[in-house]
Order: sequence, then structure tokens, then C-alpha cells
Amino acid sequence: MDHKEQSKNNRKLAVILFADIQGYTAIMQSDEGKAMNRLRQYQTVLKEEVDKVKGEIIKNYGDGSLCLFSSVLEALRCSKNLQHTFQNDPVVPVRIGIHLGDVVFEENDIYGNDINIASRIESMGIAGSILISRNIYEKVRNQSEFEFKSLGSFEFKNVKEPMEIFALTNEGLAVPSKGNIQGKFKEKKNNKLKWALAIIAVVAFLGIQIYSNYRFERSNPQVLEADSFEAKKVAVLPFLNTKSDEDTDYL
Repeated sequence: MDHKEQSKNNRKLAVILFADIQGYTAIMQSDEGKAMNRLRQYQTVLKEEVDKVKGEIIKNYGDGSLCLFSSVLEALRCSKNLQHTFQNDPVVPVRIGIHLGDVVFEENDIYGNDINIASRIESMGIAGSILISRNIYEKVRNQSEFEFKSLGSFEFKNVKEPMEIFALTNEGLAVPSKGNIQGKFKEKKNNKLKWALAIIAVVAFLGIQIYSNYRFERSNPQVLEADSFEAKKVAVLPFLNTKSDEDTDYL
């Protein structure tokens, strides 16, 4: 069903696929002809593969696209075919992110928080990768044609709860290294800076106290001498024996 017709129903559950050409701006700056050639190749292959599984390209954003599918399996199969084709000459460095969620159609446009999530997932990718949310993974985890690897949980901008993200690891697909993943994440609070400031404050306070005591003792030597004398005093007191043992009159 075309999304213009779907707008009458306003909302539906869909498999949301985001794709874009990684580093397209840099390619355009260095070689405009090469960039345009890659873009045409990208758009041609995308349309062919999406049409094969009866998916729909909702929007093209320059070097990126938003697509919808009614089946998780169809979306993943389409993604695999796309990445394998994009590795042929001319190579197109595409990254793909997929999520399952609600989309809202309004006045021939499309909205929804789940669209933003799919975009966040795609932003984590590298050329040749296919990344998916956990709700996609749960739908196909037992399908032997797909292989997966968890990349861990991530906190995305404007998304309340952390989300676990998986990468398809089938032959020919790229997988981001866990230590080098970048994307549209929440800014982490700088706890190290807070601890450093707290330590500096404590050290400064202790330094002031020590210096104040030193100044006080230097200006009041009689107190220092009295304190030194008092510190050396020892009191020895007898304890009466209240028992009948006469051999120990005092303890």
C-alpha cells in the first residue's frame, strides 16, 4: 500500500530501514563526479532491491533514504542483497540501520519516534554494515540464514531507555568494532571532572586547616609547650582488691 493511501489510516506498525552513503560529503568535496556516480548507483540499486520485496522508499535525503517494509525477514534479506551489491564496482560505502515500530502519516509526510530510533541505529554503522534493534533481533533470532552479534546497550539522544543493538555478521558484511563505535548518543556526564574538583576542594580545605594550626602554634608557643607536656604525662593509680585473695592486695 502506498504511503499516501496509508495516510488515511494515519498510523501503522512497520519495519523501518535507514540507509546512507558514509562519507559522502568528503567524497563530494574531493571528486564531485565520483560522488554523483556513487549516488546514482546507490539510488538505482536501492529501488531495485526494495521493489523486489514489495517494500517502499518513503523519502530520499540526498545521500540517504528512509524505507518501510511489512516483514522483518524481507527487510533483512533486502539489506543483505543491498550490501553485497554495493561491494561491486563501483563500490558504494553504505551503512544500514533497521528498527520495528509505529509510524504516523500526516499530510503526505511521515513521523514517529521509532523513525528517529532507526536513524540513531544507522548512525552507529560503518560502510558495509547492517545494524538492528533488539525487537528486530527477537523476530528472526531463530532464522538460520542470519548470524548476529550483540554490540551492547547504548543511550541514544532523545530516547529514554538504553537499547541493545545487534549487527548482522553474515559473510561479506562489516561489523563495527565495539571500542570505536560512534553515533548519535547522549552526552555522557563528566564524572571524572566532578571527582577531580571534589578532591581539589578537600585538599585545599585540609591545607588551609594545617596552615591555620601552624600559624596558631607559632604565635602561641606556651600552648604548644603545654600540649607537649600534657602529652607526656602518665597516671598510675592503684586498684583495691575487693576479693578474698590476700596475695593480690593491689593490682
